[in-house]
Amino acid sequence: MRSQPEWSQVELEWDETRSYLRACIEQVNHLVQQLDAARWWQTEPQATLLQDTRGAHSALVELAQQLDSILLAPEGARRDQVAWMEMGDATGNVTLAIAPLSVYATVEQELVRKRRSAIFTGATLRTGSSFRFIRERLGLWDVKIATVESPFDYKRSTLLYLPTDLPPPNDSRYQPLVEQAIVDAAVAAQGRTLVLFTSYQQLRATGDVIRTQLDRQGVLLLQHGQSRREFRENEQAVLLGTRTFWEGIDLPGDELRCLLITRLPFAVPNDPLVAARSAEFEDPFNDYTVPDAVLRLRQGFGRLIRRATDHGVVVLLDSRAWRKEYGQQFLDALPECTVRRTPLSNLAGEVRKWMAKAGGDR
Repeated sequence: MRSQPEWSQVELEWDETRSYLRACIEQVNHLVQQLDAARWWQTEPQATLLQDTRGAHSALVELAQQLDSILLAPEGARRDQVAWMEMGDATGNVTLAIAPLSVYATVEQELVRKRRSAIFTGATLRTGSSFRFIRERLGLWDVKIATVESPFDYKRSTLLYLPTDLPPPNDSRYQPLVEQAIVDAAVAAQGRTLVLFTSYQQLRATGDVIRTQLDRQGVLLLQHGQSRREFRENEQAVLLGTRTFWEGIDLPGDELRCLLITRLPFAVPNDPLVAARSAEFEDPFNDYTVPDAVLRLRQGFGRLIRRATDHGVVVLLDSRAWRKEYGQQFLDALPECTVRRTPLSNLAGEVRKWMAKAGGDR
């Protein structure tokens, strides 16, 4: 966009707007100083109003700085940051965004150097047996590493179902088979099923097709954006989710019995931030795209088993995990589960058997 002739007009208009914004910042700062001198911080509600005014001043300062970086691209900004614009088709809204290519400088300056010690913990910091990817992203090379094994017995608690006859996602037969797999698994598990997608488009298309079939079986269909509480309270429900649902939902015990992962969670290659970060590598697919997707898969997999007494089935509906050379990295990154490799037509029966076994173990 910056290479277009019209961009010079954008810069001129921002330069004029910036002068008004800076005047506003100075006035708000002057107001804060006056309120501070008047001891507004001593009593309520004045103290809260003073704090809100300080917050508004900080937000305006940050806004001016960020827009300078996005619109004027000062020296050095393009080397360690990437800026982009998003346009809403329906609303006509325009969003300007900027993000660092890497957070390691911020982590070092704002956290590591300011503390006598720092401990970084997480359940999904490794890709396979290596911490290399996360250490590169965070710049944590001069650190000691340790692995604490999971307290969960995945071999006993988790069935990993890999359908042997499922075509790859780019095959025209793939989507209908995914839809049927969701219905079969959800009915067999009597609801309590979470389906993770990598795109809203596939999620919506799938929901439109399977809703009627599930209704006939007495299973409620809920989609991303609907109440998670409704899913918890309904004994027979299927929840379709994407993005935040891969890592931001906790459904312990019988709240979740079956988890279906429709695709390996590769980042969208033309996403501005992904494209910019990929450009840093000689082999971006193997050095960035695959490790990043492996971490995301582990996060999604972790939605099922939340307590030592949990049981359930994970269905991976992306045959690239066992047909592509890189796919083994995804399977190796998962805990050692009980694995079934059979045709998709056996899915419902395998889910029922595993649920019955789980009930017997309890």
